[in-house]
Amino acid sequence: MAERKASQDATISNWRPVGIPGLEPAALQAVQCLKNASVSAGPGAGKTELLAQKATYLLDTRRVADPQRILAISFKRDSAANLGRRVRLRAGISAHRFESMTFDAFAKSILDRFHHLLPEGWALPPGGYELVYGNKNVHKEFLSRIARPLVPETRKRILMMPVGKFMPQVVGSVALAPNPLEKPDSPLTYVASQWWKERYLNRDIPEVDFTMINRLAELILRCNPSLMRALRSTYRHVFVDEFQDTTAAQFSFLMTAFLESDVVVTVVGDGKQRIMEFAGALPDAGTDFGHIFEAEHFDLRWNFRSSPALVRAQHGVALALDARSVDVTSQAVDEEGQVPLSTWSFSSATTQANELAKWISSDMVASGRPASAFAILVRQNVSDYQSALQPVFDATNLSLRNDDLLYGDIRLQDLLVSDFTRFILGLMTLSLKRMGQGSVWHETRRLFGRIFGEGYSDREERRISDLLSFEAAALGAWFSHVTVREVTAAMVVDRALRCVPDDTLRRFVRGQDVTAELQAVRSAFEARLAHVMVGKNFAWINVVSDFAGEDAVPMMTIHKSKGLEYHTVFVLGFDEAQWWNYEREKLNETATFFVGLSRAAQRVIFTSLDAAGREGALAELFALLDEAGAARREFS
Repeated sequence: MAERKASQDATISNWRPVGIPGLEPAALQAVQCLKNASVSAGPGAGKTELLAQKATYLLDTRRVADPQRILAISFKRDSAANLGRRVRLRAGISAHRFESMTFDAFAKSILDRFHHLLPEGWALPPGGYELVYGNKNVHKEFLSRIARPLVPETRKRILMMPVGKFMPQVVGSVALAPNPLEKPDSPLTYVASQWWKERYLNRDIPEVDFTMINRLAELILRCNPSLMRALRSTYRHVFVDEFQDTTAAQFSFLMTAFLESDVVVTVVGDGKQRIMEFAGALPDAGTDFGHIFEAEHFDLRWNFRSSPALVRAQHGVALALDARSVDVTSQAVDEEGQVPLSTWSFSSATTQANELAKWISSDMVASGRPASAFAILVRQNVSDYQSALQPVFDATNLSLRNDDLLYGDIRLQDLLVSDFTRFILGLMTLSLKRMGQGSVWHETRRLFGRIFGEGYSDREERRISDLLSFEAAALGAWFSHVTVREVTAAMVVDRALRCVPDDTLRRFVRGQDVTAELQAVRSAFEARLAHVMVGKNFAWINVVSDFAGEDAVPMMTIHKSKGLEYHTVFVLGFDEAQWWNYEREKLNETATFFVGLSRAAQRVIFTSLDAAGREGALAELFALLDEAGAARREFS
C-alpha cells in the first residue's frame, strides 16, 4: 500500500498537461485543486481544455480510481459532446470513466431509471409520461384562471408572476414535498402545486417538461438516501460548464445531489456571458456556488482565441457589464493588414447580400481560408437572413449552412455533433476515401467500439478494427454500384447500419444523451441526407461533404454560437428590429452583444441597414464600438 502511495505521489509531481504546450498558472492550479472550485473564465480562456485537462489529471494520477467516475454536466448537447471528445483524446484508455452529458439528460436519466422510488403520491402510471413544452399563452391562461377566484391581494401577486419565465422561476423554484397533498404556504407554492395537479397528478399520462423532470429527479434523490450514497460513491468529481446559465431548479438539484459530501464539484463560467436570463438563469450563480459550497476561486486571465486588438475591445464591453472585470491578456497575434473591428451600414438588404458575398469570396481567394473560417450571426430569425443571402451566395459559388434549421425535431447544429451522425458520416467517408483519413478512422473506430461495447484488450481492439474495415469496404462496393439518383436517403442509412441491431443502436444513441430517441435522430439524419442528395449528380464523397457543410459559411443565432470560434465573424442586423429588447433588458442584451463580439479570432463586423440607427436605441453599444476604434463603412 505504501509503495502504491509513493508511486501515486511521484505521478502527481511529474504530471504535465497532455496534448498542449501548457496552461496558464491559474488554470493549472484549478486543474490540480482537489477541493470544490469556481473558475471564472472569459471567452477564449480555454474552458473546455481546462476541464479536459482536469479530467486527465484526475485519471492519470488515480485521484479518481477505478471504478469511480467523473461526471461532466453541460447546458448544450454540442458542448457535452465536444468535452467528451476532448477527454478521449487526452485521457486515452481511462476516458471510459468520464461521462459528459447535459443537465437535462442527467436529471432525465435519474427519473427514467429510478421513477419507482418516487414517493407514493408522485408515482408515475404504467404509461409513463409525455414530454411536452408549454408557451407564454398557456402559462398566461393558467395564471389568469387560477387567480380569478382568489382574494384581490393574492390574485394580484399571482398575475404579476413572470409568464415568459414561468417554468424556471415559478415551477422550478419550488421543491416538491414528499406528500403532494401538503398545503401550500404562499402564492408561489400555491401556483406551483396547482400546475402539478393539472399537468401531472390528475392526468392518466402526466405531461412534463425538463424543469418538471428536474424537480422529480431531485425529489427521488432527497427521499432515497441509499440512492444518494450510490450516486456519490460513483462520481468522485463533478464538473459543471457554463455555470452562469444555471437555473434555480438546477442549482437546487446540484445541492441535493452533492453538497456536504466527499464529491468534489468544479464549476466554470463567465458572468459576462450570462445570456440565458430569459430561460431563468440565476443572477449570480457563480458567487452563490462559492458561498454555499465553500469553493476556492480561480480567475483565468489569458485569451487564446482573439487578437490583442479584439481582446481590448472585449474588455471595454466587459467593464460595462461588470466594473470588477479583470484585464485579460491575449495569447494570439494580430494578423497584419486586418481591420479587427468594423461597423458597416447598407442602403438595402440586396446591397448587403452582394457586398458580403463579394467580400467573403475575395478574402477566401486572397488568404486561402475556407468558408468555415467565417460565420454569420444574428440575434434571431436566421432563416429570414438566409433567404436574402442564399441566391447571391449561390451566384458567387459560396455555400451557406443554416445551423438553426430544423430537421424533424433536431436543429442542424445538434445533429452534426451527434455520435449517430458522426459514426455514419465517418463510415461513409472511409468507404469512399480510405487514404489520408487517419483522424476519421480513429474516431469512427472508437464509435464502432462503443456501439458494440468493446473491452480494452488488444484482441478486442483488433476485432473492432477488422469489423470496421470489412463494413467500410462492403459499403464502398455498394456505393460503386449505385448513383445518388438511384437510391433514397433511407436506403443509404439502412445499408450503412446493416450490421448494427436496432436495440444496440438505441443504446448507443442514448449513450450520448439519454433524452435522444433513435427514431428521432435517424429521421433527422435521413431528412438532412435527402436534402443534400436532391439534384446532385456527382460523387458520393461530395454528398458527405455537403451533409456536414464543410465548405459552407455557417449561420446561427448568437445564442447558438456560444463556445464556438471563427477567424471572421459578421453580426448581421445590428439594429432595433433585431435588438428590440435592448432598452428593457440592457444587461442581458449587452451580454449577448459581448458573446457575438468574442467569437472571432481576428475580425468582427457589425452590419445594419440604417446608418442613422447609431443614434437610436443601440447608441450605447455603438459608442462602445467607437471607443474600441471600430472602423466605419457605408455602402450605398
